[in-house]
Amino acid sequence: SNFPSNRLRAIDLSSGLAEGTDGSFSFFAFLIGGVVLYTSYYGADQSQVQRALSSNSLDDAKFALFMNGILRFPLTLLYCTLGIALRHYYTTHPDFQTKVSIDRPDKLVPEFILSVVPTGFKGLLISAILSASLSSLDSALNALSATTMTDWIEPHPTFLKSMADGIGKIRARFLSIVGAPAATIGSRVQPGGVDREAMLPDDPIDADEEVADEKDWMKTKDGALAVLLVSKFTTVVWGVLVTSSAFFAGTLGATVIESINKVGSCFYGPVLAAFLLGILTETVELRGLLAGVISGVVVNIIIWQASPWVFWMWW
Repeated sequence: SNFPSNRLRAIDLSSGLAEGTDGSFSFFAFLIGGVVLYTSYYGADQSQVQRALSSNSLDDAKFALFMNGILRFPLTLLYCTLGIALRHYYTTHPDFQTKVSIDRPDKLVPEFILSVVPTGFKGLLISAILSASLSSLDSALNALSATTMTDWIEPHPTFLKSMADGIGKIRARFLSIVGAPAATIGSRVQPGGVDREAMLPDDPIDADEEVADEKDWMKTKDGALAVLLVSKFTTVVWGVLVTSSAFFAGTLGATVIESINKVGSCFYGPVLAAFLLGILTETVELRGLLAGVISGVVVNIIIWQASPWVFWMWW
């Protein structure tokens, strides 16, 4: 009886662009919007594609995606079960209600761990949360760095080389300040004893071999090491940007989950459309494709800001 009426309704068949009745989520919005969102996420998102590409074979990649779809539902049920249990604890313990406002549900789990969970299990849960966060963030950062390098930096070897030289100088200067031995781009072993040549592509061209043009330079050991150095730098840059954006994520929606899906809804539709054009047509041009993706994202952001009553799964 303490639960809101909309929380007790399993399926809301109301239609329209807004959320369902009493603020509940509409079934058709999630059915239609969810198909677009998850098709884009599992079919076009670099963070998922790179996982599929790391499989031993195409059959293994298909099996992994299939099992992901099967196991995702019971995992979601566990989330819901945890939420129901915490809601019950919240409504039956007035002292706990003074610590967490009902309009800030994101604080329920952290406050429950700090206030109720025994000390030993408390540390275990915090470690599990941090580990899960890192395992998700590393995939996202690697995907952002990989797409930045492949689409924007590696096609321009001169720019790549100048970036690598500049980063190498800054790195050497920093190492000299802290008293660590510096390492140049072409050195075999970097500080810490890591064999950098072990991370190079197969059969790179030796530095003393003749390099016909800039693209051939990319195949040399110095070129491969430059790619490695700049990719690390882009990972750090994206890490700073992602961490900075986290301070504003709480203002995007009522909960963290809603905020994440709002941002995803702005991008996943245009990205899926771009991939479908690339698969189904042969006449699309890069400029037109980029213009379409950017226009789609801009339109979604306008809808988000100008018509907040439109449910985000329809974007």
